[in-house]
Amino acid sequence: MIHLHSYHGTQNLGDAIQSIALLRLCKELRPDLTFGWVDRDQAVGHHDSPPVLANGWLGDRWKPPLSPVELAGVHCATPKAFGAAHAVHHHLSKLPIGARDPRTHQRFTDMGVTSELIGCATLTLPRYEGIRVNATLVDASGEWHPAMNSQSITHLIPTDYQWKQQQLLAHQYLKLYQQSHEVYTSRLHVLLPCIAFGTPVALTHIPKGEDARFSLASYLGVKVGDPPKVYTDTPVVQDLIAKFREFTLAALNRLAPLPA
Repeated sequence: MIHLHSYHGTQNLGDAIQSIALLRLCKELRPDLTFGWVDRDQAVGHHDSPPVLANGWLGDRWKPPLSPVELAGVHCATPKAFGAAHAVHHHLSKLPIGARDPRTHQRFTDMGVTSELIGCATLTLPRYEGIRVNATLVDASGEWHPAMNSQSITHLIPTDYQWKQQQLLAHQYLKLYQQSHEVYTSRLHVLLPCIAFGTPVALTHIPKGEDARFSLASYLGVKVGDPPKVYTDTPVVQDLIAKFREFTLAALNRLAPLPA
């Protein structure tokens, strides 16, 4: 059993979308393993607790679990989170940390922590080849004129949503992004799944104070205000997909070694 992050009290559906994407990839890479959930901010546990493959946004409430842990595709949002990740790095005998975005990767490098830029689990979602209808706007702003009939939704969710509710809604929204003719959004975890699906996507704006998180979008060549584009086959996207897959498989093999 290996634990992945679940979420309690979050306002952002993107948290669940990342975990769903990581679970899909882990099952593909190691179908012999079983996977469960542990709350990101309550994962300390015991030394004999299941190992944790930590992923996503890490803030002040995150404490490294006492059981074995690997960091794959993380964004550290605060100095305290960087310090906790540094402690994990030291405990793991300086094994690399998988950084989700260039800003996190650079900060680790400046701290002397071995880091690899691997992107986000959502980039590894499979490409969609089916029928696409309508346009979808997700927390978008500005003057946009979609070519198709459009619908507007949000990634903001009530903080009392249980984990099962979050997963159900995340699956519904991912299906919507797959089948959209084009998507307009200010949400990183709408942008990245759309890139993976091959859905034309436009970044309408970067929320205030979110430049560090969105450094991954810039790295992928996405510019605010550009019309909807398909980014899936660009070399930089394909390179990050390969790196995330390779890093995750190595991390899983360290947490659960294959039989000799």
